[in-house]
Amino acid sequence: MQRTPVPSTRIWHLVHDISAQVRSSVSGTTFYPSTQVIERHAPSAQYPTTFEFSKHTTPAVARRLYLTGTAIDRSTTSSSHPTTIGVLACTSGRRPGSGALGGSSSYDSVLLRTTSLIASHSSSTARPFYTAIKADIKQQTSLPATQFPIAPILYSPGVVGLRRADDDNFNPSDDDFDGERDAVPADPTTRDLENPPAVNGQNQRAMGEYASPYVMNVVSLSPVPSNILRASPGVVDDGTALAHRIRTITKPRIARALSVFAARGDRTLVLGTFGCDEGVPADILGQIYAELLACAPEGDETTSYCGMFEKIVFAVPGKFYSPFKKAFEMRVYEDELVKALS
Repeated sequence: MQRTPVPSTRIWHLVHDISAQVRSSVSGTTFYPSTQVIERHAPSAQYPTTFEFSKHTTPAVARRLYLTGTAIDRSTTSSSHPTTIGVLACTSGRRPGSGALGGSSSYDSVLLRTTSLIASHSSSTARPFYTAIKADIKQQTSLPATQFPIAPILYSPGVVGLRRADDDNFNPSDDDFDGERDAVPADPTTRDLENPPAVNGQNQRAMGEYASPYVMNVVSLSPVPSNILRASPGVVDDGTALAHRIRTITKPRIARALSVFAARGDRTLVLGTFGCDEGVPADILGQIYAELLACAPEGDETTSYCGMFEKIVFAVPGKFYSPFKKAFEMRVYEDELVKALS
């Protein structure tokens, strides 16, 4: 009598103890108040910076970079700073994880849900950071753009990624797909470990699968919501004036974040749609990034970060991708044209 083979139902669980790394991340969290001057630390050697544009979210890009060995320079890393991958996070809530814990599907909430960043944001070091954000928001409604306060910053080293983002499947139809770099499987799946699987409270879709740990250093700061700019005294909402104000206030904030990355030794950056969920136009953001990272300095060399980083990956998913990329490339083209004619 021939026996019918019975399918195996055994599931092999891989256990990753991330507790030590999370504690190290929390203890290394640093608050930069608005009153603290952050020196622009130029590297010992200028880098021929490479730029990439990705349609994936920030954690998806950071995971690919880390698991494929990018930016792990053992001469500059340690247990408290295990990677030189820097990620820019947008913090618009008035309390730690407010959007992510409420089920928000914004791109910045995805970063909080897929990593241990919430532990850093809930630490005692982060309390004055959120207090400063609240004060910042109150001042924004009553001050002209030229008097807006300098943004406070929170730096969280060695943040652990523990899930894959929903978009972390690296669809071959995406134009930034590379079969050799992107075919990194997760282990094990959320379905294997959770019954029922965790779901996004807003769209009821299953959240990302658990994955092998990956780490990143995160700079968190708050953007200026465009609705607050419109409510500011003396603002005429004719489009041009509002865009100028958004640009005037957003650019110094991003520059301050870049100064922190440079000072902490991060050489590969993942820069997302900072403030776009709050109303910052993607084309203005693309121009700002180009001027800070790829164009000649405008008068003062301390306003330029050209050549200070080895690699920049712009994580610009969804509707923001095309206008962002077009604006960035056009601004770089304009700069090159000026150089050629001068």
